[in-house]
Amino acid sequence: MHRYAENPMIPPFCVLFHVLIPDVYVLQYLYLEGNRLSDIPGSFFASLPGLLWLDLRNNQIASLPAQIGSHRALKTLLLEGNPITELPPELGHVISLRGLNLRYCPITFPPADVVSQGVQSILRYLRSALAQQPLGVTTSPPPGDPNTRRH
Repeated sequence: MHRYAENPMIPPFCVLFHVLIPDVYVLQYLYLEGNRLSDIPGSFFASLPGLLWLDLRNNQIASLPAQIGSHRALKTLLLEGNPITELPPELGHVISLRGLNLRYCPITFPPADVVSQGVQSILRYLRSALAQQPLGVTTSPPPGDPNTRRH
């Protein structure tokens, strides 16, 4: 068995990448369009530090993990056709992001007027929202609590 499969802290989703693609750390382009994915684990972005392009179009993703904010290489994120309503404020920390496709997503946060101004306006808005949060407040529900909602 691969050493990643022995660690209970690494979700099966990430184990699959490490078993099938041993050099996953250097993976730059990942196309997951139309795979009926409903969840992106928080450890996903840390396990793919070299990722530049992520295509998640036409899945069932309702939220992104706050941990996306620690990614330093992502340039393009395609979310078109997912039921996502809110972007995590932490996404504002992904300063490398240049392309963000939100077409056919019922986004309510940030507001439509911000979204219509493009990715740089979205990132500024998210950074501003994050700066206004009291210390210790997180925007993501605790792991394993699907009923917790952000306000």
